[in-house]
Amino acid sequence: MACVSAAPQFNPLWYRFGEPSAPAWLDDDAWVPPGERMLYSYARTGLYAVLDQLDRGVALVPDYLPRGVMHVFHRLGFDVAYYPVGHDLRLDPAVVRERLADTEPVVAMFVHYLGFADPAFDDLARAATEAGAFVIEDAPRGLFARDQQGKLLGSTGDVAVFSPHKCLPVPNGGLVVSKTLPLPPTERTRAEGKDLLTSVAKTGMQVVGWPGGDSPDPPQFRVIDYTQNPESLPLADGVWPPAAPGRLSQLALERCDPSVYQAERLARYAAFHERLSRIDGIEVTTPAPYEGACPYGVHVYVPGGEAECTAVFTALRERGLAVERFPWPIGVPEADLAAFPDAEPLRLATLVFPTHTQVPAGTVAAVAETIEATLVR
Repeated sequence: MACVSAAPQFNPLWYRFGEPSAPAWLDDDAWVPPGERMLYSYARTGLYAVLDQLDRGVALVPDYLPRGVMHVFHRLGFDVAYYPVGHDLRLDPAVVRERLADTEPVVAMFVHYLGFADPAFDDLARAATEAGAFVIEDAPRGLFARDQQGKLLGSTGDVAVFSPHKCLPVPNGGLVVSKTLPLPPTERTRAEGKDLLTSVAKTGMQVVGWPGGDSPDPPQFRVIDYTQNPESLPLADGVWPPAAPGRLSQLALERCDPSVYQAERLARYAAFHERLSRIDGIEVTTPAPYEGACPYGVHVYVPGGEAECTAVFTALRERGLAVERFPWPIGVPEADLAAFPDAEPLRLATLVFPTHTQVPAGTVAAVAETIEATLVR
């Protein structure tokens, strides 16, 4: 069978079309929150620019963040403190409020995981603002998504950060929306020749059924001391100085119709959510589908733990089915891990089933059958 990639892939045939223009949706308040909007190769460029304008002090962030984002905070000299995220991606409002009071942060980041806002987000964002913190909404996989009250993700904080390349068939691209601070213009356009070759290669791999870059290897739980030589922490090429997405990414962004994209994502999510919710031995932790949602995927917790989760993950990847794990390192000292009891299960016993528009309809049944067969072995 053909392999299904965990991430949507740029169609090499799009390369033959003419010069791209700015996507129409970029200036449409129905799809992007109001504010100064800027497209970069990476969303981290905007994050870097915004943080560099703030007074240094404590940055309060969730304990579940990718390494590249952590590099930006530490490179710029912030004292990073964490609040815990549950294995179900939920926050404990009382704990977050306590951390706000204890750390007195100058900046607080909240992440909308997989395109969903935490039920307590609005209240916590208000509490952070009242505590004097600059609020960043990080919605890397939440472009075009609304919360259950119908509000676009990214509408609340001082700055919103999106990563179109994580949820659209775009080689590169980050969108930053700022309400209060200026965003720097791009100084160059990123070269994307290698990205075109990668796109061609991945397309071929999927046709012949080879997972390619979607590794079946189980993750490891890692604790990293980010404070050692923070000035040496690497930034990906194109993060700084500011670079714009290249021609391939611009072509893909222009071709994306948010209304179609949102509807197709939601339909796939609804099918996955319904079917996976009927499987004994796993717990679907993302919410039921609702109008306005634009989900990245379905998040599942495996109560059986790391070994059982790894067995399911491996079986799915061996069949070429799309599934992901996000084993991002945690940046707290070993001695402080007891304050983050869900850090390890979140990284080692959860799975994400992407619902991008290149996932075939028959994948839902194949995924469910594979999980059920693996759990009863």
